[in-house]
Amino acid sequence: MIGIEINGEFLDLPTTFFEVVRNSPYITNEELLGEYSLPVSIPYTDKNYRLLNYYGNHYKAHKKESIEGALHGGPNFMHNGKLVIDGFDKNMNVPGSQLTTGIFTFGISSFWQDVKGKKLTDLTLGGTRNFTWTTNNPYDGSPGFWQHVHAVASAPIEYTFVPIYNDGYGDYPGDLSSASFKHIDWMNKLDMNAHSVLYFADIQNAVSLCPAINIKYLLLQAMQQYGWKIEGEVLDDPTFSKLYSQSFRGIYWCNYSTATGFVNIFVKSSIDINLAEHVPDDYTIADFIIDLKNRYGICFKFDTNTKKCTALWLKNVVENSGVDFTAYVGAQVNVKTDAAVRNISLRNVQDSSDSYIAVTENASFPQEAPVRALRNRPAPAGIDEGNFIYVFEENTWYQRVTTGGTAVWRRVLDNIGDYVAADETESITTKINTFAISEQVVRGWSGHNYYGYMMACNQPGNWKQNEIITPFTMRSFICHGPQLDRRDDNTTVESAYYPYGSCHTSDNNGNDLGGWSNIYKYNFGGINNGIYEAQLKNWVQIFANTDVRTYTFLLPLYMLQQLKFEQVIIIKSVRFLIKTIKYTLPYNGTAIVTLHKMDA
Repeated sequence: MIGIEINGEFLDLPTTFFEVVRNSPYITNEELLGEYSLPVSIPYTDKNYRLLNYYGNHYKAHKKESIEGALHGGPNFMHNGKLVIDGFDKNMNVPGSQLTTGIFTFGISSFWQDVKGKKLTDLTLGGTRNFTWTTNNPYDGSPGFWQHVHAVASAPIEYTFVPIYNDGYGDYPGDLSSASFKHIDWMNKLDMNAHSVLYFADIQNAVSLCPAINIKYLLLQAMQQYGWKIEGEVLDDPTFSKLYSQSFRGIYWCNYSTATGFVNIFVKSSIDINLAEHVPDDYTIADFIIDLKNRYGICFKFDTNTKKCTALWLKNVVENSGVDFTAYVGAQVNVKTDAAVRNISLRNVQDSSDSYIAVTENASFPQEAPVRALRNRPAPAGIDEGNFIYVFEENTWYQRVTTGGTAVWRRVLDNIGDYVAADETESITTKINTFAISEQVVRGWSGHNYYGYMMACNQPGNWKQNEIITPFTMRSFICHGPQLDRRDDNTTVESAYYPYGSCHTSDNNGNDLGGWSNIYKYNFGGINNGIYEAQLKNWVQIFANTDVRTYTFLLPLYMLQQLKFEQVIIIKSVRFLIKTIKYTLPYNGTAIVTLHKMDA
């Protein structure tokens, strides 16, 4: 039977055929168009009225409604999905005249219906985790809050705490202490050294103990909460599994006062961590999925028949060997090119409240030879005025300037911004950003300073006690786990370490930690391991091609059902990716397939 099945019954439809459109989620830019039937008109019958949940009732408040169902083409089941009802028309004097309109969605379109309007803040994310206060010694073996914070900082789980230098977090206005006590310029100022006091009585931690949430965990939760399973090579990637999204809202675990000139901490006896409070506000799940695709080169394949999503790397999609369909293609071909050339940039939507300067394009700068670390820079006195020098471990540009008659190196640019194509014609954007890196003193101990590379920003923060709610965007980083400090004599001490997060793969002592960097361009030790080289280059180059061709495919039904968007199609030795598939049900043996030529 041709039609739409709901709860084991078929709608009464006069339509003798359906037109189905399937759009690739891969050959696209800002949105994922989806998979759906063309509009369906459903006449009034008592059965239809019941199966459509009495849509059209005069006393009902109507809105777009999604109803689980299945699409059949003759005797063949085709797709599970949703019938999306968006309106009706009828003569009020003739109740049986009602004509209801909608489309049948499946694949990614069905997922969009599941999460439509839903935000990351709607996810439960494990609910409220409650802790009691035991002691301020994180290593005494007790199961308290302070012990938990250090445990997840040392061994990250679905969330962690990483020190971040943030000189824009804000000022504490709550007492009569001096200005030196009020300014908060660190987040998560945790010292993992077993010989120190671990900053229990530090005003930075009282206000700005802000968790970071694992991005893989966010993705899993977004799928699972709405009934989808997710699997695929992306979830097994070691670097992707180490990506975290930073909160800028402090956990309310204590109050403090410095009115006497000393820090006085008043700990709460019961402390809650609810991760739903630590994701960006007004950030929809749909935008999160699209931003992951655009920043990291991930394609999401949705199968409504199994309610499963597969996350694949776009670079692997475009590199697979392909299947030859020359024998199944009609002779007629339509070719369309929508532009002479596409030069595509990859751009971040920077958080406007963060004043750090971000750049990636630097070929035109007058440059000195790049150096590994700050301590390897040459003396600025012998360098031409205005010249730049790049520091690999900080991923930062310094410029030689003269201040008060003295030549100095001044930090000017952070290599965390966009990938900008020459003669740009369009861009692919993402709202997922990252952090700059800055060398900071972790601690002083036994006559030495200990240094580490810290993430740095200038982002306003907030905490519950002062009830300031400051929005923030998603800022991601790679969590490397505990990192040894570097002592000022360039030695390390085994017991002196800190939780290390960064935008790249260099550690505190010039070693490459492996994997790919969380910035578009990064060259360390002659290896290009930024996102562009590691994940995006091949996909962007193929997407830049404007040669689009439409063929008639002559296929048996079983081959039509096996057509995959991640499959490379070969026609007369030329490689293509599928852009759109159109066919009718009942299936007549032909499908109109639009292909995107892979090679320029």
